[in-house]
Amino acid sequence: MKLEASNHEIPLVRRHEEYYFVDGNVILLAEDVLFNLHRSLLERYSPVFRDMWAMPGSSDSLAELEGASDANPIVIHTSAYDFERFLWIFYPAQWGIYRPSSEAEWRSVLDQGEKWQVSGIKYLAGRKLLGLPLNPVEKVRLWRIYDLTEGRHWLFETYIDLARRDKKFEAKEIEDIGVETFAAIAKARELLLERHSSYRTNRATYRSYVVLKEVFPGLEEPVFKY
Repeated sequence: MKLEASNHEIPLVRRHEEYYFVDGNVILLAEDVLFNLHRSLLERYSPVFRDMWAMPGSSDSLAELEGASDANPIVIHTSAYDFERFLWIFYPAQWGIYRPSSEAEWRSVLDQGEKWQVSGIKYLAGRKLLGLPLNPVEKVRLWRIYDLTEGRHWLFETYIDLARRDKKFEAKEIEDIGVETFAAIAKARELLLERHSSYRTNRATYRSYVVLKEVFPGLEEPVFKY
């Protein structure tokens, strides 16, 4: 989209201080911030960007292609704040060191990983979030809505907390975790109460795992420390 000024005024946009690379070759605009990134990397890891550039262009002139200049950037419909946090992970300052340090920042990364369909970033953010001391119902809700199916084992302790809790589930909580999960947790609670006195071991965590394996087929075995 070309940025056209009215009355000879320049539109109020600015280059991002960190993510406007000198050797970048595609310019994106999020709100009022320009990002100059590397098209080959975006295409490699994001099906959304890959499909975007697979569409035939309307111009044969490189200078007129969207994303070729500050005056004609590709407009992406996301906040500059969230996109910057996505780039924190996409362009790590140091391998293995993650800049997000709060729940809000990891939620932002998770949402962006989902938006651009970068599964590695989505699962990283999901694992970090589910490792935080969030409400157990909220953890299951995040796992469901972001389809973190390969990370079900991250919910092991969460399922135990839900199966052992005394408070009755409210309708909104059942909606959040899903009827199927609610039924499985109710079954796990029933089995834990039924078998508690018959178990010969005091290893409550392992006992809970045995029950969870019955109601959640395929749940990976955690590492138990005694």
